[in-house]
Amino acid sequence: MKIVTELSDAKVREIVANLLCSAFEGGSNSWYRIDGYVYPEGKTRKAMETEKAKTATSDFDKTFFPHIDTVLMGGGVKVRDMESTEKGVVVLDMAKCENALKLMAECATMPADKRYTHPRHWENVMRDDTDAETGDVFLQLALWGEVIYG
Repeated sequence: MKIVTELSDAKVREIVANLLCSAFEGGSNSWYRIDGYVYPEGKTRKAMETEKAKTATSDFDKTFFPHIDTVLMGGGVKVRDMESTEKGVVVLDMAKCENALKLMAECATMPADKRYTHPRHWENVMRDDTDAETGDVFLQLALWGEVIYG
């Protein structure tokens, strides 16, 4: 989707961080569980914490949030759907997050009968006004390419 490719890498990372925070810390709590992390080859969590701290501009920015920073730094989060044993564990990575943004953007221009989510979610993303619901929609799109819950 053209609009997503026009965003800078920094803006995409900011959007993904905000949406993951909204999903993992509120919007999706009723159905998911984190089963672990996949770190980039040759890196450990400690190495990633150190790497983030080196580039931080404030004490808060030094804090390593594994459920967000692991994805942003090239790794993945193992997410299990607690409502369905059929889906198993899906590794959420940056490529899946970028695809979810594209899906959200596409919905904003689709006819109502073809949409898999409401266009307001993309509108919220573009206004930097995301909430738990938008985060939940984003996480479901990232994991499965569709919205199952809600």
